[in-house]
Amino acid sequence: MHPRGDEITSYEAEQNTDSIVSAWLTSGAPAAKLLLGVTANVNTIKLLSASENGVGARTAGRGKGGPYTLTEGLLSYLELCEAKAKDGWVPILDRTQMAYYVIAGDQWMTYDDPRIMEQKASYIVSRGLGGMALFNAENDDVRNNCRGGSYPLLRSINQGLSRKIEGDEALSTSTTTTTTTTTTPRPVTTPTTRVTTTTTRMTIPITTTKAPTTTAVTFPQFCPDNGYYVDPSNCGVYYRCIPKGVFVSVWKYTCSQGLYFNTIKLLCDNPANVRC
Repeated sequence: MHPRGDEITSYEAEQNTDSIVSAWLTSGAPAAKLLLGVTANVNTIKLLSASENGVGARTAGRGKGGPYTLTEGLLSYLELCEAKAKDGWVPILDRTQMAYYVIAGDQWMTYDDPRIMEQKASYIVSRGLGGMALFNAENDDVRNNCRGGSYPLLRSINQGLSRKIEGDEALSTSTTTTTTTTTTPRPVTTPTTRVTTTTTRMTIPITTTKAPTTTAVTFPQFCPDNGYYVDPSNCGVYYRCIPKGVFVSVWKYTCSQGLYFNTIKLLCDNPANVRC
């Protein structure tokens, strides 16, 4: 939600919700036309080392998927709360970035709970924004499996927006889960991809046809610059090159069988549409 205070560049200091909202408003965008996006998803990340697990720790790719969503790098809020109850995971609150994270071995998971959703909804009111968009609402606790009420995230948003829900006088948006607060350490300087707690960004991600499989690898010879590059020996394989002084962090992606990566559209496409 806010800068951590230890960012190295001004660009890094602007990669948070408050700075992005302020930039839109300063540029003349009507506040009433801005919607703040949140999600019922949980981002899961694999740590490079289980012993190095604070904010800024080095990562080695996407984390494990959940038993229902079956998607690499993703859990639903329901899957997370069930796993916390079963395995005794203790959530840690990053007060600066207004997000929780949980560490389980080499798995690092970041998410918004009902309390954070309510605070973000209140932020919308304070900035005069048009509203909030909840993505993947089906990943909320729809049937009250975690005993916090049905749709706890969605209901917390309504609470933060000061919207009364008929027949919901007994609603409680607080949780009784024990939490541990932490101060955000300064990230290590090793040039690799790092974990950050959840921040809502007003950008559109690049999408592919079906979810590609990914692996964290190091192939600097395929990275002349920042961006996406096709494997010279296989048009169905491409790389996301992430610069940090020198190219040491590269993501390898594999398109679904029979598809080629389209460097113009930046997605996996029919071979007939790709020059390979």
